Amino acid sequence: MKCALVVSFHPQALASALYQDVLAQLLPYSRVNRSIVLERSAITYTTIFGGYAKLGDCFMVLNLFNQIRLKQIGLDAIVFVNLISSCALLGRLLIASSVLSLLIRNGFDCKPNVAAAVVNMLAKCGDIFSARKFFDSVTNKDVLLWTSMIGGYVHADLSRTALDLFEDMISTDLPPNKITIITILSACAAIGSLSAAEQIIEHIDAYGFQSDLQTQTSLIHMYCKCGSLERAEEIFNALSRKDLAAWSSMINCYAFNGKGEESLALFKEMLKDKSIKPDAVVFTDVLSACNHCGLVKEGLKCFTSMQLQYGIEPSKEHYSCMVDLLSRAGYIDSSLEFIGQVPVQLRSQLWSPFLSALRACNGALGENILPSKWEVEGESTGNHVLLAGISASLGKWKDARDFRMSIDKRGLRKEAGWSRTELYS
Repeated sequence: MKCALVVSFHPQALASALYQDVLAQLLPYSRVNRSIVLERSAITYTTIFGGYAKLGDCFMVLNLFNQIRLKQIGLDAIVFVNLISSCALLGRLLIASSVLSLLIRNGFDCKPNVAAAVVNMLAKCGDIFSARKFFDSVTNKDVLLWTSMIGGYVHADLSRTALDLFEDMISTDLPPNKITIITILSACAAIGSLSAAEQIIEHIDAYGFQSDLQTQTSLIHMYCKCGSLERAEEIFNALSRKDLAAWSSMINCYAFNGKGEESLALFKEMLKDKSIKPDAVVFTDVLSACNHCGLVKEGLKCFTSMQLQYGIEPSKEHYSCMVDLLSRAGYIDSSLEFIGQVPVQLRSQLWSPFLSALRACNGALGENILPSKWEVEGESTGNHVLLAGISASLGKWKDARDFRMSIDKRGLRKEAGWSRTELYS
């Protein structure tokens, strides 16, 4: 019997191994002073550069880029696209601005694929104004550039502006591609506007995307966020082929609309298709459905099978769903015990659902189980506000005042709530 040896690599170790392998196999040798010297060419650096970029190792990408510049190896558009993509993942505006300056000095800013990447980078780094300024400076805009700018507005929670820009693109007689349609559908979903969605659907039919599976999946998600469960069901049931994303969107749709049992039933139906393996996103949706309907037993079963049967490591979202599920069902002690078993680095982020459930009980159970202030430290004011409210309901006015004062001392601000209503004539 032969046994297979399975070895797992850390991404950075894998990239380093790839680097050494390429150096060993692709690079030419040259004999200088009777010694063999390994020459690192532009092609090799570009290959390794792209490998680190795909792995998301932004700091190694920046390090390699510095090596390329020091060795005066010629820069090309591919190198800049990978560099820009890494800066977008890093999200640091200062680094992004430096890269943009270097890009302009080298004359690559007008390359179509580079321009689109620049807009995406600036938007991901939080400077949507500069992204639009750069977008406007490009004379010949292709569909990639338009899509990047539209996506930037969606990322910046400016979906209305994204919709206006999409209409501007259509007015130029430039046909959108599939990514453009999917992006603008996410804008409709973000604002929950059925009227805007209907206009986009006209474009979907006009440009022939009505049979595309990814587009149909985006439509399911959009109708879910717009509150049209029936329309989402129609699209899902009409699909001739369903992939994991389609199943996940419909499961999420039921969960989002408070249809926990329907969501679980659909999940079980999906599991009958052995060609589809559930992922972490699907389990988040299923646990959310259990949470909405108080299905504690089913939620615990799903959480356990996710790890034991499918080998999926729980994330912050999974832990948060379980804490919320147990707390709202009244299993306060079990919820506290569960939080104690969560990895330390994630534990502080789980107090919010616990405290929200406790506040719903008017703090009746909170006398001896409130977490200490250091346990809920973070950049969000939510936990402190909840603790102040619970302390006040228990008559612990000094504690309530201390929690409120800690918000002011750290310079934090409570975000104002808002709501939106769409009127139909």
